[in-house]
Amino acid sequence: MATYVSGYNEAKSLMGTMKFMATKSLQNFALKIGSLRMLWPGILEEVSRRR
Repeated sequence: MATYVSGYNEAKSLMGTMKFMATKSLQNFALKIGSLRMLWPGILEEVSRRR
């Protein structure tokens, strides 16, 4: 029984770590998209100027 409980706790902490990492990567992704959105008008101008 004790080993089962410790295994359960390990699994729980692993899930917490995975959730934390997923949240972190999502935040990084959102930041990248946000910065792209801010830069996007400038990029579009540059592209239309080159044509």
